[in-house]
Amino acid sequence: MNQHTSLGAFLHGSPIPMSPLSEQLSVGRPSTIYDVLMVCGCCIDLVVIVVNMQAHTLMIGKHVMRAINSLRLIRLLKALQWFSGVHLLLRACQSFATSLFWSMVLLTIFMITGSLVAGNLLSVFILDDLQLLEDRVWVWKHYGTAYRSLYSFYEITFAGSWPAQTRPVLEKVSQFFSVIWVCYITMTQGACERAI
Repeated sequence: MNQHTSLGAFLHGSPIPMSPLSEQLSVGRPSTIYDVLMVCGCCIDLVVIVVNMQAHTLMIGKHVMRAINSLRLIRLLKALQWFSGVHLLLRACQSFATSLFWSMVLLTIFMITGSLVAGNLLSVFILDDLQLLEDRVWVWKHYGTAYRSLYSFYEITFAGSWPAQTRPVLEKVSQFFSVIWVCYITMTQGACERAI
């Protein structure tokens, strides 16, 4: 009920900044568009709650709408413009966002390539009936599917747990994988992450 009180206060105060005589009205500004979308979202949320007051249908839709409405906190960024230190920090984040994005794209390409290579090479070990079942199960849990292999490479890259993910492969499967791990760790953590 508290969010609907704040919606009422916002709607009550919104005609002033949205009047044609106001100098604050800037239709193309992203913050104005965002405010309008948030007000529309709150109004839809209020209608859904009133319509479904007695019935418990569309519970998922109500929860999704409430999650979307929690994005209203982004409007606080407009208030942060009064604090020069925070504003400077936000500008710094904005200036390196493009290079961070492309660095993450490069790291993602390395992770996908490494996971495909390791997954394909380890599939031979997983299918080999002469190996111990528990070793094959461990390798399958970490590198058996594309998702599992990619998630393991994500952990190797960002969590710093690469010894726990790589040493069992070296001990149970083959020492040949040390070439793959050394190349991957050197490229991602040595070159890419230090450059980022």
